[in-house]
Amino acid sequence: MMRVSSDAGATHVLRANDRASDKLFAQFERAAGAAVKSDSASRICTELEIHTQIEEEIFYPALDGKIGDDLLKQAHGEHDGAKPLINKIAQHTLTMHILMPR
Repeated sequence: MMRVSSDAGATHVLRANDRASDKLFAQFERAAGAAVKSDSASRICTELEIHTQIEEEIFYPALDGKIGDDLLKQAHGEHDGAKPLINKIAQHTLTMHILMPR
């Protein structure tokens, strides 16, 4: 995964990641074939993994002690719930790529 050295750089990367994810979700919704949907889902998973890594490695530590503990715990909880789902989708799309070569 990528490493970002500054909070400003991380913010820029996170915003770009959000835009890329939005485009991929729209592409997924428009896709007609299973192969295109599978490719879009795989790319979405990658973007979500980048997003969670930036938040967990840069933003959450920076916010520790500056915002309420409940809010930070909620954010961590959301990531803890999302990670298995992202991994499950990524594994499913990998299987689809193997079963449906282009």
